[in-house]
Amino acid sequence: GEHPSIDLHIAETELELKEGILLLPNSMQVQLQPYAPAGNVHFNFDMSGPFENLSIASKFSVKGGELVEINSGVELHAIDLNANYISKGGMDSVTISNFQSQLGMGTLSCNGSIRDLNDPVLNLSVSAETNLNEVKGFFGWDSLAVCDGQISAQSFIRGKIAFQEADSTFDWSQLHLNGKAQVTEGSFQWAASNGLFKNINGVFLLNG
Repeated sequence: GEHPSIDLHIAETELELKEGILLLPNSMQVQLQPYAPAGNVHFNFDMSGPFENLSIASKFSVKGGELVEINSGVELHAIDLNANYISKGGMDSVTISNFQSQLGMGTLSCNGSIRDLNDPVLNLSVSAETNLNEVKGFFGWDSLAVCDGQISAQSFIRGKIAFQEADSTFDWSQLHLNGKAQVTEGSFQWAASNGLFKNINGVFLLNG
């Protein structure tokens, strides 16, 4: 009729992770272009309501997934993820109940939420035990010529993250971090500087 509606349920389905990424909003697909995915994603899917105001809900999980940064070759692997996606009233969000992975030889875990996927607002709790050089490679921190050393960090991340399509990098300037990071035998140098800081050891409190 003039005001069509839908009531649809898709039972648990398995897709390759690279196919599942194609179901994400275009803005998120662009952010994942620097990475090669592998593994499978399981999800179910509910869609209901009038076409002009649909409600969508999905539970999804990844077991043993992998993302490889194409330029550096750094792997985020052994990914285990459980999350929910909801879209209602023109606003969507992802709630991450569990995310465990290995970044290079270290570990990375988080939980929390990401709201408004076209202009993401993060509210995450993150723990990391890894090497800074692998963090640099995975996130494409080209502004740093040297970023090395072991890091142990527990932090809360709030705010927006923007993706720069021109050079495939992330803009972190609108994020606020609170927590603690311990660096051991660190080294640091800006790409545009000759100054190398090395043998950095310390505990740093993150405050905004």
